[in-house]
Amino acid sequence: MITNPTRQRNLRGHKATRPTPRTANSTEHQAVLAWRLTPRDRWIIRMLHEHRVLTAHQITALAFPSFRSGRQRLRELFQWGVVDRFQPFISVGTAPMHYVLAPAGAAVLAAED
Repeated sequence: MITNPTRQRNLRGHKATRPTPRTANSTEHQAVLAWRLTPRDRWIIRMLHEHRVLTAHQITALAFPSFRSGRQRLRELFQWGVVDRFQPFISVGTAPMHYVLAPAGAAVLAAED
């Protein structure tokens, strides 16, 4: 018997907002990214540009001391619109997050080059 009728959807936390693609390419957003991105972030952006897609496990193994710190930083980069992510469907278990370059990350590379 269900004693708590609250729907699961109502229990979820607030979903972080991402900048829209148009906002991510604005000069204001690029200026904010200029001082937020570390050299390691810029290296990750270059690796994503070179390899097109990397998993969370690959990125954290290459660039971070622990999986948790890597996952937190990748989440921040996702929220800023620098990288985009997806999780492919597999029939058994769960696949790791896959990361690709987002418009703001591409704009950072274009500005540097």
